[in-house]
Amino acid sequence: MKLGIESDLYQRYPDLWRLSIALQRAKGEFALFFVESNVDTLRRELARSLATRLQPLPIEVDLNVGDLKHIPLDELLAIRVQDVPNDAVIFLFGLEQLLPTQSTERWRATLQQLNWRRSFFSKLQRPLVIWLPQYALKLLSAEAPDFYDWYSGVFVFPVDKNTLQYAEQNTFQQISGESVHSGDRSTISEKNQWLHALRSLLAEHTNSDAARGNLLVNMAYLHASLGNYEPALEHYQVALAIQQEIGDKLGEGATLNNISGIYSARGDYETALDYLKKSLAIREEIGDKSGEGTTLNNISQIYDSRGDYETALE
Repeated sequence: MKLGIESDLYQRYPDLWRLSIALQRAKGEFALFFVESNVDTLRRELARSLATRLQPLPIEVDLNVGDLKHIPLDELLAIRVQDVPNDAVIFLFGLEQLLPTQSTERWRATLQQLNWRRSFFSKLQRPLVIWLPQYALKLLSAEAPDFYDWYSGVFVFPVDKNTLQYAEQNTFQQISGESVHSGDRSTISEKNQWLHALRSLLAEHTNSDAARGNLLVNMAYLHASLGNYEPALEHYQVALAIQQEIGDKLGEGATLNNISGIYSARGDYETALDYLKKSLAIREEIGDKSGEGTTLNNISQIYDSRGDYETALE
C-alpha cells in the first residue's frame, strides 16, 4: 500500500522525479533547492516519498522562532548534521516561521544574514532542500536575491482540491473547533504559527469564496488578539466584502460585530456603535438570536464605557 501511495505521488507530480534525480546527482557537494507548496501536510508527504529514494536517509531540520536568535542558519545546520553521514541531504522546514506577522525587522535581519553568509553554506558539502509556502518563497526571492539566485532548482507542487479541503477543515477545527478560539487560549508564539498556516492556505484562494472569507476572519481574530489592530481591521474588511458578495448574512453579522471590537479597543466608540447597529439589524433580519444577544451585550458595553448607564441598562 505504501509503495502504491508513493507511486501515485510521482505520477501526480513529475517534478518529484526530477528533484529525486537532482538530489542523487548532488551527493557530496553543496546544492540549494527550493520546494514551494502551500500545505504543510503535502510538503511532509513529498519529503517522506523522496526519502525512500535517497540513501542515506535525509536529515530533517525543523526551525522555530528561537533557533536563530544567537546563531546563523548555516552554523545551526552544521551543528544539526555533524553526526550524520556526509552525503545525507538536508531537508529544512519552518523557515517561514521567522517571518514576523506584523513587523518586518526580525525577518529582514535573517534575510540579510542569508545574503552575506551564503558562501558559508558551501561548507555543508551536501544538498540543502528548503520547503516553503508560496508567500515565503516570493519574499525570499525579493528580499534575499543573492541567496535565492544561488539555487540549483525550484520545484513547485500545487495542492489538489481534496488535500486543500482536508487541510482547511483540519485547521479550522483546531483553531475554533473548541469552545474557545485559539486567539483566546494560545501563546504568542502559537498564534503566530497559526497566522503563518492560514496565510499559506490563503494563497490557494484567489477567488472570493466562503473558505477565503473564513481564512481572513480567523487571521483577523488572531491579529486582534495580538494587539495588531491595523492588519486585523484590514482582514475583517476584506472578509466582509466577500461575505456581502456571496450573501453570507450570518458571517456578515459576525464580522460587523468583530470590526466594532477593533474600534472599541482603539477608543473610537462612535464607529464601534455604528458597526454594532449594522450587525444587530442583520442578525434580527435572519433570526440569529444568539448573535443578536451578543451584539446587544456589546452595545450595552459601549454605552457603559461612555457613562450612559440608563441606555446601557436598556
